Amino acid sequence: MEIDDSFKTFSGDISSSLDVVDKMVEKSLQSAEEKDIDEIKGTLIDIKDTLEEIRQFCRDSADPTRKIDFSINIFIKESMSAWSKKFWGADFSASSEKSIQVHCSKNLLNKAIENLIINALEAEADDIYINVLQDGLEIVDNGKGITPEDLAMIKERGTTKEGFGGNGLKSVKTFAVAQGWKFYFKNNDKNSKYENGLTVGFKFSE
Repeated sequence: MEIDDSFKTFSGDISSSLDVVDKMVEKSLQSAEEKDIDEIKGTLIDIKDTLEEIRQFCRDSADPTRKIDFSINIFIKESMSAWSKKFWGADFSASSEKSIQVHCSKNLLNKAIENLIINALEAEADDIYINVLQDGLEIVDNGKGITPEDLAMIKERGTTKEGFGGNGLKSVKTFAVAQGWKFYFKNNDKNSKYENGLTVGFKFSE
């Protein structure tokens, strides 16, 4: 039986996490030999927290729609390298200093952002900037943007005359609305990070 690549990745992540736990146990045993009770207590707390993180990861992987609370800035930092490997034709940069807690599915949010990345690449973007705002998130690219005609068609039917771009925006909007977020997109101008291209954003609160 051939093992699915996603399962291999899942197994690898679990294995790496358990290696960390093993090292913690070794450290605790060493402290026990030295009778350092405070060190033992601290390590056991770390082990407990790490095991809970592993359980949480397993739950999220088993149910990709499960909503959880997490920091959007940490999510962006953790996802950047994966996006860079998956979409090697684009350069990614981000501003994620602000710590914002959101309640949604990490997997579905990742899928939504990947849809936006694909849209940007289809619009010939090679630079994508992800900005964590005080109350939301923006993805800015330096592609061709969207013509006024296509903007109207996206709002009306969810697709462009070329047959792509709008469907991605429509699915991302559906995801955002399901979270109770505001979703918007606009062509860039001279006041944007890039004069050309598109800015797509989520506003987490009104």
